[in-house]
Amino acid sequence: MKPSKIMSRQAQLKAALKEIVWGETRQHDDLIFVSAEGKTRHERLCHPECAAELAADQTEWS
Repeated sequence: MKPSKIMSRQAQLKAALKEIVWGETRQHDDLIFVSAEGKTRHERLCHPECAAELAADQTEWS
């Protein structure tokens, strides 16, 4: 960022963040539950369409 008399530092940061295309750069957000017995369950949090592609056997305790 450059010193500016027109835009504050915060305004420059907000403008820069809006320019980033998150859909193309973001990885999946996954949540993995682990029970005391060692069983796991996988949940995809990022996008509904990604969650639909997740294999059904991963969303149940195994």
